[in-house]
Amino acid sequence: MPTLSSLSTSRCCSSQWILLLCRFFLPNNKFYRRRTNLFFLAVICFAASIPAGFVFDDFEAIVHNSDVRWTLASGQSWWRFLQNDFWGRPITSNQSHKSWRPLTTLSFRLNYLWRQDEPQGYHLINVFLHGVVTVLSYDFYVEMLSACGARDCRFEQLSFLSSVIFACHPVHAEAVSSIVGRAELLSAFCFLLAFLAYAKSLKYVHLWHSIKSILLCFILSTFALTAKEQGITILILCMVYDLFICSGPKVVACYDYMRCSNEAQSNNNNNNNNVSDKKEMPMNVISTTLFRLSFLFISLLSLLFLRMHVMAWTKPRFTAADNPAAFHSDKFFRVINYLYLWMFNFWILVNPSALCFDYSMGCIPLITTMSDYRLWLTTISTTLGVVFAGIVLLKRISKLDSFDFNCILSSLMTLVIPFLPASNVLVSVGFVIAERVLYIPSLGYCLLIAYAFMKTVIEKPKLSVNEINI
Repeated sequence: MPTLSSLSTSRCCSSQWILLLCRFFLPNNKFYRRRTNLFFLAVICFAASIPAGFVFDDFEAIVHNSDVRWTLASGQSWWRFLQNDFWGRPITSNQSHKSWRPLTTLSFRLNYLWRQDEPQGYHLINVFLHGVVTVLSYDFYVEMLSACGARDCRFEQLSFLSSVIFACHPVHAEAVSSIVGRAELLSAFCFLLAFLAYAKSLKYVHLWHSIKSILLCFILSTFALTAKEQGITILILCMVYDLFICSGPKVVACYDYMRCSNEAQSNNNNNNNNVSDKKEMPMNVISTTLFRLSFLFISLLSLLFLRMHVMAWTKPRFTAADNPAAFHSDKFFRVINYLYLWMFNFWILVNPSALCFDYSMGCIPLITTMSDYRLWLTTISTTLGVVFAGIVLLKRISKLDSFDFNCILSSLMTLVIPFLPASNVLVSVGFVIAERVLYIPSLGYCLLIAYAFMKTVIEKPKLSVNEINI
């Protein structure tokens, strides 16, 4: 029988071996260390869901879905999942919700071929994907903030803090813990890779150097769309990011430079060669920027055309039970209910203390009267939001190269743009509120919270004795 001393000795030896292995496989490098810490933090936060089973929509999307349970002996066409929706129904059917996500369905099929009906394998892949997405979120923040005009290394600290918040945010419970939430995970994975590819293209001045990265961005955007409809918004985010954060100010500066060069050329005709050489660089910047934006716009239209063609140019049919606000007869109250739902989604990000997997069946009553306090709460919140946006814009006018403004703008556009497909603005959706659709928009929220924390806590200036009035 082993003694207490022998057990303690064996544990010490095993811990030393673990430390040696960690030092061997994980070099003492900030690049690896931060990403490794983020990955394990994200995995640990949701590792408790790995032993879980199938729940709710998992049965419909996996257990009862013949597209997922495909085998060579089934005799069915391997490509049939491209013609069906996420639930295995023909996407052209009137009963279909038009949720075409073949990449997610394919991942479920591979999971089925690997572990059959064991749900632990599905949950394991979900948790692993969340860890990978968290690592990519750090690179996403670094690329975005480095273009915001930071003159020191604080954007790396801000990026790491944002990724830490993203790794353990409770609102991700539905997207990570439920197996059908893999659609959000895969879409976010391709979403972030597409942005990183496009950010790489911004580092080149000449067109031919950046075209490979732009094409890669388009391919990854297509994958993001086939994982979840929300993924198509990466093209809009890249356009806004390029126009307002990266190339927009450069194009304005190049235009001013060319105008000054034309004036100099008219005043001094003897230096035509020097002036033409100086014009070459601004023209390259302008032409490359216009090409990138045009390519993104055409890509967006092409993917929209593909998506509508797959749906046979028909819309999904929802009922009042699916989305009561969309069926309200009064347009004013319909808009008020939409605004309230947007505010409710944001409140879930701010205070995720009472999460819910299903908000249907009257979970959130409609606003139908002027005496409802939620109407005035929504009105006041919307007004404050507009005032805040106005203040930020005025500050932008006064400080053209402000890192603070670019950081706030980056977080807001990352929060708002991926949320557009679920906002009932472009199309009506078949749910009231779904916490899983906040997975990608939470990237912007986490950046906003991390920025506020750094400004108010870490970088808070210490008051001197003379500045304190008692």
